Amino acid sequence: MEIEDNGSKLTLDQRVTALYEAGMTCAAQIHHRVSRKVDVTERTIQKKVNLLKEGKVLACKKKKVRSDKFLNEETAMEIEEYLEENPYANASEIISDLGYTIALRTMQAALKELGFHYLPVKKAPLINQAQKGSRVSFARENRRRDWDNVILADESSFQSFAAPKMAYQREGIDRLTRSVPKYPLKLHVWGGISLAGKTELFIFEENLDADLSRDFTRYPPA
Repeated sequence: MEIEDNGSKLTLDQRVTALYEAGMTCAAQIHHRVSRKVDVTERTIQKKVNLLKEGKVLACKKKKVRSDKFLNEETAMEIEEYLEENPYANASEIISDLGYTIALRTMQAALKELGFHYLPVKKAPLINQAQKGSRVSFARENRRRDWDNVILADESSFQSFAAPKMAYQREGIDRLTRSVPKYPLKLHVWGGISLAGKTELFIFEENLDADLSRDFTRYPPA
């Protein structure tokens, strides 16, 4: 199935409408076709297909907004709603998915004015369903346990010369580089807590094994 391309000047709405009217009603299939020409997410295509299924007509044109008049109450609300549904989207994806015809810098300035800043995403341990089930089972099995003689312990390593993973940089010039040692200094620490209080914070260099952990627990709480 082919659609008239007109020199690759068809808008996203026109492409989606043409494919839908030609009998392609699956959003995934339409996304596969249009993504060859347009950078767009499947979520956006699904929204447009839903509108067509409701009998509505797509705008068939992009929103033309002057750069110096871009941010207003309507666009601000639209961007905030989009980021609620797509929290990891970058400025380019916002422009593409919402159909704006503005420069990347304009979107970045608008995001900053709305209080959004391009910051690193915090990492959290990925826990699967089996691990969640094990934790629930442990909690149920130990609800009536006597915790007077139990120490909850953990160890961690801290590394010096940690280099930033993100920075705003200009295109077309040498990338920012920060020199770091091949084998940076690391500090290994062990500590624990109990109903009696916390342990001392132990610093160690050797491999942590069961014997070394037992040595640490012989000390009274700090």
